[in-house]
Amino acid sequence: MVMWRNFTFPCSYSDWLTPAILLEDIGNSLRVTPGSLIKTILTSQNCPMGTLKCETLLSQQGIGQGDTLIMLITHVKETTHTMYNTS
Repeated sequence: MVMWRNFTFPCSYSDWLTPAILLEDIGNSLRVTPGSLIKTILTSQNCPMGTLKCETLLSQQGIGQGDTLIMLITHVKETTHTMYNTS
């Protein structure tokens, strides 16, 4: 299961599941807007400071069936820079 804000995304565990595959499936959900998962990371509920590697199997990262993952999305504020001529 993956938790994000007040949403819960159930998922079926597999030994071949990676965070990248999981995020791709979540991205197909109606709750997620296209492109919003670009800056997403998954962490374990038991170790919220540890980021899971996207292409490494969850089973190789210590994640097992019944574990809960937390999805975090970082937002980068776009800024515009204006050039001023001081002469």
